[in-house]
Amino acid sequence: MSFNLSFALFIIFISTLLSAFTGYERATSGGFQGDVLDLHKNMGFALCGFSFVLWFCYNRYKKNRYYYILFFVAILLLSYVGHLGATLTHGAEFLSLTDESENTKVAISEPLKANAFTDIILPITKSKCSSCHNESKSKGDLLLLTAEQWNKGGENGPLIDKLDKPNSLIAVRIHLPFDEKEHMPPSGKKQLTMDEFRILDWWVQNMESYDQTVESMQPNKIIIKAINNLYGEDGLTGYTKNQLALLDKSGIKYHQLDSKYKDLAIDFSNASVSKNKLRVLDAIRLNVKELDMSFAKINGNVLSELKEFKSLVRLDLDNTGVKSEDLDFLKNLKSLESLNLYNTKVDDRILETLKSLSNLKQIYIWQTGITNKVLNELKNANKDLSIDSGMNNEFSDAQLLSPTIDVQSFIFSDSLVVSISALPKNADIYYALDSDTLHKSVLIYNKPITIKKSTQLVLQSRLEGWVSSELKKEIFLKSRIKPASVKLKKKPNEKYYAKAEESLFNLTKGSELFSDGEWLGFQGEHCYVDVILSQNEELSSVSVGGLSDFGSYIFLPRGIRVEVSSDGKVYTEVANRRYNEMEAPSEKTLKNFLVSFAPINTKYIRIEILSQLQNPEWHPAPSAPSWLFIDEITLD
Repeated sequence: MSFNLSFALFIIFISTLLSAFTGYERATSGGFQGDVLDLHKNMGFALCGFSFVLWFCYNRYKKNRYYYILFFVAILLLSYVGHLGATLTHGAEFLSLTDESENTKVAISEPLKANAFTDIILPITKSKCSSCHNESKSKGDLLLLTAEQWNKGGENGPLIDKLDKPNSLIAVRIHLPFDEKEHMPPSGKKQLTMDEFRILDWWVQNMESYDQTVESMQPNKIIIKAINNLYGEDGLTGYTKNQLALLDKSGIKYHQLDSKYKDLAIDFSNASVSKNKLRVLDAIRLNVKELDMSFAKINGNVLSELKEFKSLVRLDLDNTGVKSEDLDFLKNLKSLESLNLYNTKVDDRILETLKSLSNLKQIYIWQTGITNKVLNELKNANKDLSIDSGMNNEFSDAQLLSPTIDVQSFIFSDSLVVSISALPKNADIYYALDSDTLHKSVLIYNKPITIKKSTQLVLQSRLEGWVSSELKKEIFLKSRIKPASVKLKKKPNEKYYAKAEESLFNLTKGSELFSDGEWLGFQGEHCYVDVILSQNEELSSVSVGGLSDFGSYIFLPRGIRVEVSSDGKVYTEVANRRYNEMEAPSEKTLKNFLVSFAPINTKYIRIEILSQLQNPEWHPAPSAPSWLFIDEITLD
């Protein structure tokens, strides 16, 4: 059977005709406007007419070689109409080789003094929302380019409800789970990053007018960090896999501090460092947050190259023999928080350089030529600075950092191997299991710990001549028992439904982003979970994951009660825990609540998770209904 080109061209004509009329109907239904729409409409009907001419001419003049010119023109016309359609649907940058929307964010020299709406919020929404809410396409009759348009809102009303900010339209839409139809930005579009989400959510909750500066809205440390990440002069750069490959090729050791190609730690310890080696980092120097040059072979001339590493937060120059005059470059490193000069040749001449580092929080100057007189002057200039100058003077009370835990997951089904490390490496690590303190069953860590049941691990670093670290507490959860069925007595709020009962036992923890599709949200009510096992099991602990975010009216559980039954009718209480109310604003917190009790055989389990029900009196919206967010529950 031969191919019938005449029939194919006729089908193309019919298809363009249907496309033109359905596109016209959609355009007149609202959401699109402007010159691009008019041009797309006119060119669409032109393509429809040209398709008819092409079909007609093929049947009448197909032996004429000039007929092929019509094919070429048709292809060009189809490409142009398609380009206009993509521009209307996805935004002007959709078919660009570079994403112009990402360039809406520009560096700001003083982000805290910037206009919060114009300089911080608008670039985010232009980047992530303009493809659907622009002058050519205003989905939902909503434009997001000016304060007046924000204030006006769209067909669903104003974006921000100043009397009920947590339930403002934009706040609700960005908090919806990703798979919700009304989640914004919609599925398939570029989503808000964590920093963008935090900033936008913070602004909606706290804005009073479109003229406020960032500083006047009193952002907390998390918001300040997010704004600096996006808009700080050094905060817009990223690095690529190819750039990492260049580090590998050059033999430079590195560690990625996050998974989003943002921050790097470079390790030059015990290496020979030259200018050429440092210049390998030129393209990504603003991504280098930590630089370890301990025991490296360096000189002052090489160190001058570091003045351009303005994002450095931590710099280790210990055991290098550098001198005060080698460190003038430090004055450029305004983000520096930790500086290690242990066992170097620096002396009192470094005072003015150190005083210029206003963000410096920790400095190690043990076995240097800096005198106590200068140390006192430095301490007076920076009250927040912690100085470690050895064990035999008034600064010998430097506190150790808490131990670091290396583990694949904090939830396991059989057993878990936990590795622990401390700095300095010769510090002893003390730990206890199934305890809230180190008063009993204290052990010294010397090899990885194998955990076989749900437990709380308490850790502390200790070293003679140092103040012991703060206690570090981590809960490891064993999910040994799998429910046969789970039922919620009260359904979660429809905005935060996740996968209902399934989400509670899927071994996946929710993140700080409570709209990530893992959390169940209950507004102004408690949570009741009934669990049925396939057979009698010995149960000795139940854990519940909670979240707090006071700005979004979310508070941790106030209590957990566990009851068991052998027949599903008569229940016996085996645990009843109560937890203190939050007394002041705090940063977002993820917390696991482990409830242990004497082992008991059971098939039916009832878990009551008590909500705070309403905001405390100190809250900006006292007595308003609060939220209880619950995620992973484990049974062991």
